[in-house]
Amino acid sequence: MLENKLKLKDIYFGAIDAKHELLNDSQEERENFSNSFLTPRSVNKDDFYNGRKYYVYGLKGTGKTALLRFFNIEFEKVENVQTSFILFKSDFNEDDRKDFHRAASLAYNTTQIDTNIDEEHDFEQIWRWFLHRHIVETIESKDLDVFEKNEEWHKYKRHVLALKLENDKTGLRTFLPKIKKGNVEVNVAGNKLGLDFEFNDKEEKRVSFSTIVKVCDKLFNELVPANHKLYIFLDELELSYMNKKMYVRDSKLIRDLIIAIDKFNKELRKKQYNIFIISSVRSEVLNAVSSTGKEINKIIEDFGVNISWHQVCSDIKEHPLIKIIVKRIELSEKKFGVIGKNKNIWEKYFTPNIQKMPTESYILWNSWYRPRDVVRFFKIAQENYPNDEKFSQVVFDAIRKTYSERCWVECIEELKAKYSGDKIDSVFRLLLGYQKNFTLQQFKSRWRSQSELYSTISDNIRENEIPKVLEDLYSSGIIGNCYTLDNKNFGELKRKNGRRIRFIFRGDDSLLLDKSMMVHNALHSYLALDE
Repeated sequence: MLENKLKLKDIYFGAIDAKHELLNDSQEERENFSNSFLTPRSVNKDDFYNGRKYYVYGLKGTGKTALLRFFNIEFEKVENVQTSFILFKSDFNEDDRKDFHRAASLAYNTTQIDTNIDEEHDFEQIWRWFLHRHIVETIESKDLDVFEKNEEWHKYKRHVLALKLENDKTGLRTFLPKIKKGNVEVNVAGNKLGLDFEFNDKEEKRVSFSTIVKVCDKLFNELVPANHKLYIFLDELELSYMNKKMYVRDSKLIRDLIIAIDKFNKELRKKQYNIFIISSVRSEVLNAVSSTGKEINKIIEDFGVNISWHQVCSDIKEHPLIKIIVKRIELSEKKFGVIGKNKNIWEKYFTPNIQKMPTESYILWNSWYRPRDVVRFFKIAQENYPNDEKFSQVVFDAIRKTYSERCWVECIEELKAKYSGDKIDSVFRLLLGYQKNFTLQQFKSRWRSQSELYSTISDNIRENEIPKVLEDLYSSGIIGNCYTLDNKNFGELKRKNGRRIRFIFRGDDSLLLDKSMMVHNALHSYLALDE
């Protein structure tokens, strides 16, 4: 047995990105992940297992990927259950997304190529065919009995796999078939495969893409379910602002994928098929996608669960993020065989107060109420003080600048879904060395003074844009509201110092421009803000 205490380097806090905790997908990794996972209170695992819910949404870093990976591990513990992952950001590079756009342009266009991304294109059929293909290839590669392997299954499989996939410049197979004037090429002549397509050439090689999707849909509905279950997880539905055209295109790709998942799941439940498609999506992506012309908010609200860790606790030690920390330390002690007389884990590894605040409150106050922030906080401490045995005042003070810098990098990832790199640099220049609290008029004054020093600021941000910029900073968690209410009897809204604090991660959706604003506490050090 080891001594009564672990060194900080030996405590398992997990990875900042949940998918990195399962890189090898070993049994040990799965057990560590599953045993240390705390299910958000808003989530009922059975709802997702049974198909009643199939979207997980929330702000970046709230644990959507972790939840999907947890579902993956838990569901596979059930006999005859298999899973599959599709990662939008990782699996689909820029060339793949161009292929999707071109395919959508040509699927209905029988005369010429439409290369204008700003034009309205419908990606739903493209995604439907992609899901059909993924289902067939997964069932075949894993030899699953999701459906009875009768003539209907083989006929459906023949039609789904009939399309000839285009090769890219490297000779590797792409995700989609080559579409020309609304038609695609099949691998071999239809009379050899017994296909039900109406061919558009004498050689029976080309057929309308929209016809193919309709035939695949029809044949899919004729299948007979068997005893295996297949869960398909879609993750990383993220946006990044490279340029306006790409941003618009990717917004519509994600929008139509969300719609395709909904329609597919409803058909699967109606037919009582044992396939379940579950997707995560970031809140800021939903806000961007909702402006692209199709209604998705009602779909998400009806069949999704919002992941949020902010909650009021009468005992701060009972906050779920604090309980995650304790749970992971307990797991680490068990792994290393530590047996101690002191059963209070928190007192064992943490000093009672930091900066005159209870340590639990200090940790939460320097986070966005996300598991990712907590993991980042303690991993930096482990990097810098690996052989210490306690998270002391010295440790927290020493890591504050590094933690602040990494949090800023995380926050501007949110802005990249809307802003160019130059515009983000201008935002940084406006905040750097400014002040923690300010009003709208004060920030406009800041813009004018900084624009005189740095001409690029006025090039990237106009003065009449400032309210919108502040709202975007609020949406990304960089700023919030902080003001005193006139009414002294405001119950739960009252703080000890009489302030009302509002942030998006606290569940406050909108910035109040007529109230004072504040920069998030964790960013003060990196932005060198005045007291």
